[in-house]
Amino acid sequence: MEVSESSRDFHPDSSERFGLLKRPTALSDLKYDLNAGVPDPNSLPSEALGRAFTRILEANPEGSLTYDTIHFGFPALKAFVAQKYADSVVGINDDWVTMVSGSAHGLDNIASAFFDRGDAVIVGAPSYPGAIRTFTARGASVFAARQDASGITGDSLKLVLAKCQDENIRVKAIYLIPNYDNPSSVLMPTERRKEILKIAQGHKVLVIEDGAYAGVDLSGVPPKSLFEMAGGEGVIYCGTFSKTIATGLRSGYLMAAPDIIRSLQFMR
Repeated sequence: MEVSESSRDFHPDSSERFGLLKRPTALSDLKYDLNAGVPDPNSLPSEALGRAFTRILEANPEGSLTYDTIHFGFPALKAFVAQKYADSVVGINDDWVTMVSGSAHGLDNIASAFFDRGDAVIVGAPSYPGAIRTFTARGASVFAARQDASGITGDSLKLVLAKCQDENIRVKAIYLIPNYDNPSSVLMPTERRKEILKIAQGHKVLVIEDGAYAGVDLSGVPPKSLFEMAGGEGVIYCGTFSKTIATGLRSGYLMAAPDIIRSLQFMR
């Protein structure tokens, strides 16, 4: 069976057009396999999770195993997520949160809600291949901005934005993994976050902040998220519990201003 056009476009040889690293011919060529971000199984709270499942099933056997299309996620969990950001984002509540089946589902939800064929998404070079596959599958074109030891650079981002403007290409979003970027592992410092956010706001471009690795920070006090710095405006934060609770649980969330959340829920 013939594969889709978007699948052909994402053949490994096409990665050069995005300014990304080419994939090796085989994973066996690599000394270390960095193909997936998988936590140490010994760090996952399996016993505590088992006890929690038991309590939930005993307390609400029917409700815990059925669809929830009204609230788009367990209300108490959405409120818990929102409360974490209450000190930084004025007025945030569970209307700012929608639950998804992991961050991959969240990225697809964003792409289906906001990207039209031919729209551009700017990513760092290199960037997470899974996100690029999702964006291109939804018809978006992906452009790469250079990174240094602090992440995507402001000068490169402005250069790509200007090039797109000259060619009448509509840039819909900038995709970032500011906390321990995949695959570069860069932790973007506060000043760089402010710079990138200012550029995005100046061009009225949405920021997609992938926080997949924010929960595994061991540095003590990680920088504030771009979502917090922006007061929740113009940024969609994509969070997941896969790295801290269980990779197979496939549970995550999207967080943004309520009007954006409503658009995301409509396309679920």
